[in-house]
Formats: sequence, C-alpha cells, structure tokens
Amino acid sequence: MKWATTDNPDASRVARGSDLIGLGLFSQITGTAALLGFARLSVPAFWFAWCAAVLGSVVLVIGCRRRVISKGYHWAWSVLGIFSVPGVLVLLSLPDRVANMQRGTGFSVIARGPMMVSSLWVAESETDGRQVGPRPRPWKGVE
Repeated sequence: MKWATTDNPDASRVARGSDLIGLGLFSQITGTAALLGFARLSVPAFWFAWCAAVLGSVVLVIGCRRRVISKGYHWAWSVLGIFSVPGVLVLLSLPDRVANMQRGTGFSVIARGPMMVSSLWVAESETDGRQVGPRPRPWKGVE
C-alpha cells in the first residue's frame, strides 16, 4: 500500500504536473510538426493534427499551472506553457519558493478520523521565542 502524503514520489510527481507537461509537450510538438508540413496530410489527418496541437497546448498549460503552484507562484505564470519548450524551460528555471520557506514552530492539533491527534513542532533556538511562519489555527470548540 502506498502512502498518500507529499513524500510519495508518485503523488508529488502528479502534484507538480510532470506527467501533464510531458504529455502536453509531446502532443503539441507532434501536432505542430504535422501541421507545418513535415508530412503530407489528408483532410482527416490535418484535423487530427490540429486537435492534437490544441489539446496538447491545453494539457501543457494545465501541467504548467500545477508546476507553478507547487513552486509557490501565481497561476498566471502557467500561460508561458503556450510557448512550448521555451516557456516550459522558463518555468522550470524559476526558483522554488516553497522549499525556501522556513517551517513554522509551535503546537498544532490535527483532525484524524473521529479522534483528535496533536503534533508538536520542533522549536528552533534562533527564533528568540518568536513564532516563525503562519500561526496554527485553533480547533473549533477550544478557546
């Protein structure tokens, strides 16, 4: 049984949109190459190539949207996926904002099934007693 957290390589690959970026690039490049005349196309093949290029662009933008959101950027950056390989290279070269964020310290209560489970975060000495990062939300009913 596979774990369902971000530590799972399959779940993190899907969350980052890697599978959609690859499929979108392949469809977009194949459809565009067929449309530009690298192969002699019949009428049905022309429409198939056109649909592959358009759907490939849509899938690529959706994959780029997942990638930029997982890196901590606004979803509007995903429009660079329309520019195919150069746009994807720009998105891949953006630094990861989420990895650079400090993990907050403190105490949080996590709902897990019918019982409440709590987790204690490790307090770091360089914070001088101040809380770093977002404050945990209190559990409903506890004041």
